Amino acid sequence: MTRGLLDAPLGQRLRVASVPEEDAEMLAYLADQGLLPGAEVVVDEIAPFNGPLTVVASGVKRAIGRDVASRIRVIAGPEGPQRSLSPSSSP
Repeated sequence: MTRGLLDAPLGQRLRVASVPEEDAEMLAYLADQGLLPGAEVVVDEIAPFNGPLTVVASGVKRAIGRDVASRIRVIAGPEGPQRSLSPSSSP
């Protein structure tokens, strides 16, 4: 069952199921962000007061606006909840 990225729980490993294809500019933006179908993503933080979501995709934290996030459809990843996609800090 898919849901919008905006509605996904914090820390759960997800897989992008679909993105809006009717907007070429948004599609290019999502490709640059590593948020195309099949990509693994974790919602790391949801800012209050209608602020952006911070997600981890391809090992990189990215801020995504709520309007864009609500249009990205995701499904739960096969490994279930975990935060292991967070970027590691180098000493």
